[in-house]
Amino acid sequence: MASSDLTQMLKQFYPLVLALAVQNLKVNTFTDNFDADRFNIDGHDHSMDFDTNARVFYFDWYFRNWVNLFNAYQLLEDNQSRLLYLHLIAYRMAGHLSIRLPVEFANKKAEFENYLSIEKSTVSKLAISGMFGKLRHFDFEYGGNKYVIDCLGLEAYLFRRQYFYEQDGVRIAPESGDFVVDGGACLGDTAAVFSNAVGANGRVYSFDPVAAHQEILQYNTKQFPH
Repeated sequence: MASSDLTQMLKQFYPLVLALAVQNLKVNTFTDNFDADRFNIDGHDHSMDFDTNARVFYFDWYFRNWVNLFNAYQLLEDNQSRLLYLHLIAYRMAGHLSIRLPVEFANKKAEFENYLSIEKSTVSKLAISGMFGKLRHFDFEYGGNKYVIDCLGLEAYLFRRQYFYEQDGVRIAPESGDFVVDGGACLGDTAAVFSNAVGANGRVYSFDPVAAHQEILQYNTKQFPH
């Protein structure tokens, strides 16, 4: 690519993201674009909160870092990734009331309700809690696999398919018999999902520097099928 073309794209990138954020701030007020399970843990509904300080922080962040953000944008090769990247930046700037991320799972409400009906849990006997609330004890079957684990939930991995990338013939995901390094295993939720993915012939090596996390990891290892 000629340097003149790159300069032109750089000039277009700056107002494009600003326009995406500002236009949607003016036009949209989404009432169904909020993760209540994660952000209403204090018992109050924050779905309609407009955090002015956060908006100021991220607009300033964009002004300071837009050249670096553009350089990262240049590394993306497909339109879907570029579209998601632009929306993620604008989401930081404008917030959940204004920007809806172009992700596939957001349009699967019926499938999500079905998953929630399967993901059975009770209150965990473990005393530890994190920034997103108290642990739950999960015991259910999904996709032909058994899940028995104390954690905050498995929706992100099983329904949203985090860590299971498939697009345009490219697949990056743990397969049967694979060896997986789970660096930053936290409570073992990812380890559980990876364990079922790699099966009895695979291995999952989980690491975490927090002593309380290691204790729960050991607890979950003993109760998990694999």
